[in-house]
Amino acid sequence: MSFLKLKSSSLPKPDFLAMKLTQIDSSMITAVGYESGTLRLVFASTGKTVDYFDVPQTTYHKLMESTSKGTFITNNILNCFQYKYVD
Repeated sequence: MSFLKLKSSSLPKPDFLAMKLTQIDSSMITAVGYESGTLRLVFASTGKTVDYFDVPQTTYHKLMESTSKGTFITNNILNCFQYKYVD
């Protein structure tokens, strides 16, 4: 499966100001947030913020509990959910 990038008009619009981000000690991401099925990741290498949609809350909890956030994201988030870059 490859990344599924959607047009902005077809995606839900979470309240960007209300989503709380948690700083993460990871070489892949610097921060993560989750609200109503939207997982927000801030990538360390590019500084880009990406929202992933329809992510189960259990997946978010497993990410937060994982010892390697980068490995978890690679295996369970990337190429698995529709996403959009946050402007």
